[in-house]
Amino acid sequence: MEDYKNINDELKEFGSSLHKMEKQNLFAVPENYFENLNSAVQDKIAAQKKISFSEQLAGFIAAHKLSLATCAIVLALGSVYYFKSAQQTISNDYNTEFSLSDDELNTLAGELDEHTLAEMYINESTESNQNDSLQLDDYLIENNIDVNTLINEL
Repeated sequence: MEDYKNINDELKEFGSSLHKMEKQNLFAVPENYFENLNSAVQDKIAAQKKISFSEQLAGFIAAHKLSLATCAIVLALGSVYYFKSAQQTISNDYNTEFSLSDDELNTLAGELDEHTLAEMYINESTESNQNDSLQLDDYLIENNIDVNTLINEL
């Protein structure tokens, strides 16, 4: 209390009119404020407009545009990588070589009949004849050999 008296004395010395004012609390809480606070808050929450799912989704997208775009780009690049690696795996599967043991070859040979073997031989020989013919044509062209001269000599 001495501090209060000293302050009032100082204010009188300076000639201020503040020393004449009464000391009172200017801030007051309304009656039954804390008793009614819970119901007042709940009433305000209930009074707010309910937001539909589409509005919530639109707000989420608007707030997270950059992160959604980043996720879409990462997903697209990941799927491209996955499908390219899958294509390489498939193409590598077709290029694989395999070998058979003697027992497996004997089993397969026993299952083949003469007719099938004859067809395979004919197909292979015609393919090799065509390849030989193409190689002969290439040799004649590269060495500038006249076909008519060759026929006359034979």
